[in-house]
Amino acid sequence: MVPPRDWAEAVTLGDLLLRTASRDASADAIVFPAQRLSYGALAERARELARGLIGLGIGAGEHVGVLMANSPDCIATIYAIALAGAVVVPINTRYRSVELPYVITNADLAAIITSDRIDDYVDLLGLIQDALPELEAASEPRHLVLESAPRLRAVVVLGARCTPGTVDEATLIGLAEGVSDQELDRRRAGVRVRGTALVLYTSGTTAQPRGCVLTHEALGRCWAAVGRVFELAPDDRCWAPCPLFHLGAIGPLLMCAAHGAAFISDTFFEASAALALIELERPTILYPAYPPITQALLTHPKFTEADLSAARAMLNVGPPDLLRQMQTAMPHVVQLSLYGLTEGGGAITYNRLDDDLEVRVETCGGCGSSEGSLICHVANGSWWSR
Repeated sequence: MVPPRDWAEAVTLGDLLLRTASRDASADAIVFPAQRLSYGALAERARELARGLIGLGIGAGEHVGVLMANSPDCIATIYAIALAGAVVVPINTRYRSVELPYVITNADLAAIITSDRIDDYVDLLGLIQDALPELEAASEPRHLVLESAPRLRAVVVLGARCTPGTVDEATLIGLAEGVSDQELDRRRAGVRVRGTALVLYTSGTTAQPRGCVLTHEALGRCWAAVGRVFELAPDDRCWAPCPLFHLGAIGPLLMCAAHGAAFISDTFFEASAALALIELERPTILYPAYPPITQALLTHPKFTEADLSAARAMLNVGPPDLLRQMQTAMPHVVQLSLYGLTEGGGAITYNRLDDDLEVRVETCGGCGSSEGSLICHVANGSWWSR
């Protein structure tokens, strides 16, 4: 069981970022191969984008989709939407154009934010244009009127791209200049801790995806508790390769913000690049989460030569024999597992660092036993932990 604290605290996702930035603005917040941002710089960028969204007319409680690959701007956008009092709707970048309209309409999106960052690999704006054929002919990009998506008022493209029917980054930043910090702070101060922070679509393999409604309190408390399981401190660094439309990445991001640690990721997961990034940035926590990612590292020809000595703990889910193999391959790293559920905020039960190996590979940290830690349960906006 995670030891109880002398106090409890819940904040909105936007305030989670600002609180940590106020404590140490110069500390690394996010690290990517070609870019890193301190907590101060991340907060500044998030506030700029948030003022742009308010200038665009996004109201408190409205839903804003994020269709972006992992990047510093994707993270800044997630925080910006929260700071502006709106609801973040991460969109799976693997959706096809025939799948995207369902999420756009089902989620009642008022705006979509995308980026030209990965145009050489996947044209995300092109995906939106294929899904919404009326978009390119729209004469008022800031006030869209689309029969196929009646609630959608704007599509924003971060980066250098300027396309008919969309709001480019320069226009958004221009709108931000017309919104004061005081106006943003009034909007931010009105966000309820038990208000909706995120609508995350999941389980679309056998039916239409379902939107899981998650509150600021559920996400913040859950992932702060996971950080305590890992005994996270400001000098820790967490590598998390999962996409930021999944709680396998959003959760570790919030965990790092809650404890002032650095979040390390990349645009895509590729084993060779990941090993190089881990060697260079020396994360103390590895959060691959899923066996195919971990096995791609362990079976890579350069794995035996890679210096992963900074890592002290790792999270994977999988059958006991596979978890044992992973532990054997990295004997200096404590292998943990969990029972996760998107509807529950991401983590329900967790192993402990001091559990013995059999407990860590044979249980998910709860499972009705006295071992491990119950992290959270979310139902109708309520949250409990012990």
